[in-house]
Amino acid sequence: MHYNRRHTSSDLSSDDLGQAGTAKPPWRPRKERYLDHLHAADASTLLVSAADKLHNLRSILADWHAVGEDVWKRFKTGGDHRTDTLWYYRSLLAIYESEETAADKRRGRLTREIREILTVVS
Repeated sequence: MHYNRRHTSSDLSSDDLGQAGTAKPPWRPRKERYLDHLHAADASTLLVSAADKLHNLRSILADWHAVGEDVWKRFKTGGDHRTDTLWYYRSLLAIYESEETAADKRRGRLTREIREILTVVS
């Protein structure tokens, strides 16, 4: 795999920690801002994002098998942890699978597994 060096950590992270010494913004607005960023992202950014989120979902799945529904308590969403977390990953999947960007076969392999994991943990 070839990595595009132009990506920065701000391109790849869904958690905006804000300025040094300031509080982390609330969970939902951070996630919505990241989703908005992805709507305008290029194919390579979407590929890296999908790979990162698949890695996260694989960890969630492993923990879900180990501890069951308690896995959702780890997410500090400010609301219903399970519902909010699944909303976020389903929203990501919708972006990754959108018609405009679905032609990327590499991302297609990632999104299939993302969908499978979401089916299991839902």
